[in-house]
Amino acid sequence: MRYLILLALARAQCPDRCNQKGLCGKDGLCECFTGYTGLACQHRSCVSSTAWSDVPSATDQAHAPLECSNRGYCNRQTGYCVCDPLFEGFACEKFRCPTSGADRWAFDEFGEKTECSGHGLCTSMREAARSFDGYQLNRSAHRSGDYGVPYDLWDADHIRGCICDPGYEGYACDLVTCDKGDDRRTVGGTDEVAHLYCRCASPCNGTLTMFLGGEETYPLLKPTDTATELQTRLGLLRALYGNGYVQFPEPIQARSIPAGPLCSPTGTLTSITFLRDSGDIPPLWVDAAELESPSKEVYMETNQTLSCSGANGGSFVLVYDGRTTHKLDHDATASEVQHALHSLPTLNEGDVRVETLHSAGSGLCGGDSLVIAFTTPLGNQPPLEIISSLLKNGAPGGSINIQHTTGTRERLECNGAGFCDKAGNITINFEDTAPAPTNGTCACDEGFEWDPDYGSCGRPQFNTSAWTGLQRCPGYVTKDTALDPVDVLNLRYVYIADASNSTADVILAAKRKAGANISSLSVPGGMYTNGPLEPPEECGDCPQQRHLWNLTNSTAGGVALDLQWREIYYVDREIKGLRVAQLKNTTAQHEAGLWIDYKEKVNQSRVFYDSDSILLYNRSRTIEGIALNLIPGERGLYYADPKGDAPGEIHYIDLEPSIAHNGPRLVHKTQETNLTRTITQQGVKLINPHSVALDLVNRKLYWTDAGQRNYSDADGKVWRSNLDGTDAVCVLDRNLWDPTGLVLDLRNYSMIVLDEKLHDHGAVIKANMGYEAEIRAKAEMNGIKRNIYDWYRNQTWLQEIASTYDASSHGGDKYEKVKRPYGIVHDVVNDMIFWTDAGTGHVVRSDVHGMHGAETPKAYMQQGVPLGIALDNGLGPAPRTFVLENGEPIQECWGHGYCGGPETNHSCICDEGWYGNCNVSSCPKGPAWFDQADGPRSAHRLAECSNAGTCDHATGLCRCGIGFEGGACERLSCPVGPNGDTCSGHGECLTLRQLAQDASYNGEPTPIAYGSGLSENSTAWDADFIQHCKCYEPGYGNNSWYNLSAWTGYDCSKRACPTGDNPFVSGRQFERQYVECKATGGSLQLTFRGATTQPIAYDASSIEVKRALEALHTIGSVGVEGDVFCVPPCATCSGPNTCASDSDAHKACDVYGYPLNVGNFSIEFTSELGDVPPLRVDSSKLLEGTVKVGEAVSGSKADVVCSHRGTCDELTGDCECFAAYTSSDANNSFGLREDCGVMLSSGWVGKK
Repeated sequence: MRYLILLALARAQCPDRCNQKGLCGKDGLCECFTGYTGLACQHRSCVSSTAWSDVPSATDQAHAPLECSNRGYCNRQTGYCVCDPLFEGFACEKFRCPTSGADRWAFDEFGEKTECSGHGLCTSMREAARSFDGYQLNRSAHRSGDYGVPYDLWDADHIRGCICDPGYEGYACDLVTCDKGDDRRTVGGTDEVAHLYCRCASPCNGTLTMFLGGEETYPLLKPTDTATELQTRLGLLRALYGNGYVQFPEPIQARSIPAGPLCSPTGTLTSITFLRDSGDIPPLWVDAAELESPSKEVYMETNQTLSCSGANGGSFVLVYDGRTTHKLDHDATASEVQHALHSLPTLNEGDVRVETLHSAGSGLCGGDSLVIAFTTPLGNQPPLEIISSLLKNGAPGGSINIQHTTGTRERLECNGAGFCDKAGNITINFEDTAPAPTNGTCACDEGFEWDPDYGSCGRPQFNTSAWTGLQRCPGYVTKDTALDPVDVLNLRYVYIADASNSTADVILAAKRKAGANISSLSVPGGMYTNGPLEPPEECGDCPQQRHLWNLTNSTAGGVALDLQWREIYYVDREIKGLRVAQLKNTTAQHEAGLWIDYKEKVNQSRVFYDSDSILLYNRSRTIEGIALNLIPGERGLYYADPKGDAPGEIHYIDLEPSIAHNGPRLVHKTQETNLTRTITQQGVKLINPHSVALDLVNRKLYWTDAGQRNYSDADGKVWRSNLDGTDAVCVLDRNLWDPTGLVLDLRNYSMIVLDEKLHDHGAVIKANMGYEAEIRAKAEMNGIKRNIYDWYRNQTWLQEIASTYDASSHGGDKYEKVKRPYGIVHDVVNDMIFWTDAGTGHVVRSDVHGMHGAETPKAYMQQGVPLGIALDNGLGPAPRTFVLENGEPIQECWGHGYCGGPETNHSCICDEGWYGNCNVSSCPKGPAWFDQADGPRSAHRLAECSNAGTCDHATGLCRCGIGFEGGACERLSCPVGPNGDTCSGHGECLTLRQLAQDASYNGEPTPIAYGSGLSENSTAWDADFIQHCKCYEPGYGNNSWYNLSAWTGYDCSKRACPTGDNPFVSGRQFERQYVECKATGGSLQLTFRGATTQPIAYDASSIEVKRALEALHTIGSVGVEGDVFCVPPCATCSGPNTCASDSDAHKACDVYGYPLNVGNFSIEFTSELGDVPPLRVDSSKLLEGTVKVGEAVSGSKADVVCSHRGTCDELTGDCECFAAYTSSDANNSFGLREDCGVMLSSGWVGKK
């Protein structure tokens, strides 16, 4: 009686009366109000949203709504989701935008870490698709001003990323951009040109705003402003102004047609040419929303011209913004091309205008040229791509060409000649002489430096006016330490042009005094070398001075070296012109090997001289000094000609047409420019110019003018002009008598001048280069704060640093007077100078301070009449046999490529995956987690490190952000449990594609195709990139009567509790299935929920069948009825184990001679509740077998956690049963399920 009362009370009342957070429904179950959950509505529920990962439910369908988006747990006390670190939002439904790396965070005013490192805007995929800033968001916009596309995939509002501010980049906006510019080692290319069109009917008021690189012009432009004012406003933008302290001169040029205001009633087209910035410039766009007019039309116009040649059949398509037009015939007309472009989803009617430029009336490949004008607000559209399958007379042939205004010069970080330190943590050890880079700073490669016109590494290091060209590729490293540069200095030589042709008794005496056994010595006129300079002790008496080739008496003059091509240019007065010859001293030094063998190699053959060519013929017998400009693309030669009694001249020769080196080198008259008229028209008198020198840093030409050369007047001068002779000024005219040689020390902004002065009493003069006043004014104008005067080392404007030298070791006096100094060079390696003295026959060496320096002037070698001099500083390519002291060989191009040689201006040809000078590695690419969509269902294009990590360009490895993994950071990591293990160590991390293959319904495997087609409209782009924890489910084991606790939760950190039938509901039944089987032998196997039994003999008993099924981890217990499994039936037994009608069915009779129940077994599932899936049979090994499986009784018992009569402790996996309930057998009786599925009987107390 007491039991019945308790049962009635329990059925009449819900647990804790639903805590007043719900209504008590039938069967004693609470129906909770919104925001509450649990059997007694005792918990708060959390918001559900699109799941980041779940088991796909159908082909290419996943991401059903789940609580906390399946990437967080619900705090049942507060109702708020506790999200994984990568996620945020009420339902953990959004990516948390990244910030700086673990050791460098950005904080807001409240001490919180800021999104995007404080240098960007956190936005969703949907917002990014609809936005445009011309910097990072560059999808198309229409003339109507509608930007972007309506992206609507599942992740549109959930995946978020950073849109960085100008000057920052990286997925977390924690990297500072470096300047991009043209690679100075390449030649050619065009500047980009953008066009602004503005038609504004009167009255026209308001303002225009133009944007570039994420910045806008300020103050705003008025329609009455001119192109000059537009040019000024654009020039103030950071993208064109420079990196903080130096303004790039004339970065753009703007011109309007017709001239006048930017806007006019009939329309004005303004062209904007980017002079400094190279390559494909980011979109320059216009916003005319604030322009007020009765009728207006404002857009950026980009013209592209199509032309066709050599085709009379076939077809082609155009590609714009990643979209391809429909197929066009080879003879398509302007209207057909326009229609095809307007059919693209990213272009509206009116965004493109196609007109015929040159009409032959037969379409594109029939002779028409088509002009495609894009007229959208965004301007400078990228070039169309063309995919053609043209035919010529039925065979493949012909081509379609496109002309465009996009810049074609390179747009490379650090000009392709340096390493950009974007984060302030360079992992490459650069030379000690390089400045310590900070973030956003270029560490330039050897031989390159900052240039105001071209960018951070846009200028070769012109240390001296006698720059000998680009000689080698950068990045010499050892194989074992590929990131540690090795200093390489080759053997060094001076070259001297000697005008003598006599026996040199003085030289002979000096040689004998030094111990040489020489009976005679002739010093014929010609070209000499002295080298190697400063040989090691081991060299002993290896030859120093060597005669290379003869020149006719007194025909020598100036000398200059082009060491990129290993050539020497020199004056030959016999031909009244110039010659150029090949040098082979690299062969000598490469083959020499050890120093001990050097002298033998040198003496074996004339390895120094190959052949020469006449460069300039029959011009003048009085040519003196020459200078080379060896910058790629503008190679040229300057020479000074005193002309004897006539006024002197200065000439320029364009050497670019002669660079092929495979034909005659004779200069055509069109290559030579006489600069004399340009110079003299400025009031400058060219009286007696002697030498020329180039300041390629500031692009200036210097020359000395000896005046009347009467040795009585100090009328000598040093002049400076632009390289074309304009803007000529005198930079030195004090205390100079008859200046001859000139060299510029460009590192110290000083020049050293040779002055014959009084007869047989010359001097060496050092002075500033005449820039001091200009530099001071420019510094004040631009607010330069650093001390620019550290660049100067000389203490006075004019200083005589040598008038005598020590010639005692070469047959002269201790204080030999400088007599007729002629040519001078600067040894930048040792900060020394060498000059020739035609009066004494000596080549003199000194440091740059002369008699005031550490090494006073001394005679270095004895010649006859030395004039021109050139220096090979040993900075050419390393010998192939070059090894370090420890024997390690070295590699060029940082060990990741090879040098292209002089043909490529010593650019590195990099191995795959490396770029720059092969010191920058690319990282793997994967689908970008965040980018700007280009279609409603098209996004996630390939990006380096999948835009979820930072590339370490020194190693080529991605450093993935929190929550991402994979070589390209392409996979969303599985969650990490509280114990620090992936999936808490209780599950398997699978991609959605793998998870779909493991999908099941009601426990039955049902593989699903997910990610089957990654087309433009695919919703399953994430098939291989989002991962999910599939938690372990041990199932039944150790003869248990209930399913062992499985792991559950998005991170598999929680325990699943036992399930059972709700005891309040009666009349529910276990599932019962039947197996009808007939066979004469063999075996079969049964499968339930993916688990398969061992082979079961055809004549197995019910006990054997039961044992086989209960051995599966998917079944706890079953009841099996039947005698023998698949034996044929027998109607009448004639005796024990004997069938009267069929001897093969003898097993259908028992030992007593009675028929058995064979071939019809009944299997009842007593542990698996509900409507379970049917057994599956493999009867392939039965003999003469037939098997049929069917459902006799559909399971109707509930399969709910803790039978809805207790709460689940997710830490232990145990049910905490309500009072009066305990473990059941799922059939309203006590059992071992631990499921709270039965009410305690009166007088009996269970465990739970």
